[in-house]
Amino acid sequence: MNGSGSVARSHLEVEEWLRASLPDAWVACVDAGRSPGSASRYPDFDEAAWLAEMFDRRYLMASWPAVYGGLGWSPEMARAAFEALSRYEVPLPLYVTSLLLAGHGLLQHGTAEQRHRFLPKMATASEIWCQLFSEPEAGSDLASLRTRAERDTAGWVVTGQKVWSTWAHFARWGLLLARTGTAESRHRGITCFVVDMESPGIEVRPLRQLTGDASFNEVFMDQVPVDDSMRLGGVDEGWNVARSVLQAERGELGQRRVGGADIHRLIDRHRGKAGPEARQRLAARYAQERILGWMAWRGYGRGLEAQAVKLLRAEANMALQSLAVSLEGPRAGARDGAEAETAEIVYGFLRSRANSIAGGTSEIMRNVIGEQLLGLPREPRPAAGAGGPER
Repeated sequence: MNGSGSVARSHLEVEEWLRASLPDAWVACVDAGRSPGSASRYPDFDEAAWLAEMFDRRYLMASWPAVYGGLGWSPEMARAAFEALSRYEVPLPLYVTSLLLAGHGLLQHGTAEQRHRFLPKMATASEIWCQLFSEPEAGSDLASLRTRAERDTAGWVVTGQKVWSTWAHFARWGLLLARTGTAESRHRGITCFVVDMESPGIEVRPLRQLTGDASFNEVFMDQVPVDDSMRLGGVDEGWNVARSVLQAERGELGQRRVGGADIHRLIDRHRGKAGPEARQRLAARYAQERILGWMAWRGYGRGLEAQAVKLLRAEANMALQSLAVSLEGPRAGARDGAEAETAEIVYGFLRSRANSIAGGTSEIMRNVIGEQLLGLPREPRPAAGAGGPER
């Protein structure tokens, strides 16, 4: 399928399936311009079975070639499919981001053998992935990472530590960045590998978050064997893979709100009760959400513009969740004993704090936007011996 007619048909195909597979009350909310809320509101809705069917239909990986488990749709058609999923606020699991990003890395930099081996199972979510990028002293400054991969007769041996590795405790595979050059080589001495998370020498320790969940993890690697066939891209060329994956991550994060109350849900909750100031704040957030939706639809979440959309989305969602908690008033302070709706809103507020960190902190995003998108001068580099890593 090609052209605008094909885009319309792809959107219609996904929408028809959504209307047939989601509960009638869910669809009625969407038709009325209201948020359907969380899946827990529909006791007869089998979320696990619904997600299995969605992955089986390949709508999330629609742009991947069919031979690798996708549908072979154009980027415009795939975007139309995702727009339909977003409009119906379907319950996408958080591990979707890791699947899409690892898939992007394999599609862009993997061998044909690697793609055939990993992508079809990734497309159906039968194997979960994680990213092993950040380290305790190498988060935003990823080029200073110290996890080391050394050559041996069978391939490589990896030793080091990673942190903030989302879903590593569930993941079957990990996308790993390790130093293969000297510490001074910075970007030019990093190599990317696919790591079997069940390998000997790997220990995963979940980290408790502000929300009480433990989806982030520390990952310790002690002499972990990695075959050279699991290398993604050339030796010492892993920075190219990392940049590609991070740009895709920022684009993906800019496409949708990750966690928290929806603006339509807030308007419904406070309709007829909010005062003039609250109504103005709700209207401002509504306008911001609509603008971000239009930006994503027009493709601004791709390429260098993805950095700006990711930053705007993170800031907008934190502002929205702060407003949601503010409108709850004193009852938001009693989350544990609060009614379900209030508890969800407080949880969303706490979860939204991660929006300004995941995929690159908002501070780093501002630097990237200034230097790469707007062409502003780079920040001054520290003088030799003055302390701090060189950029």
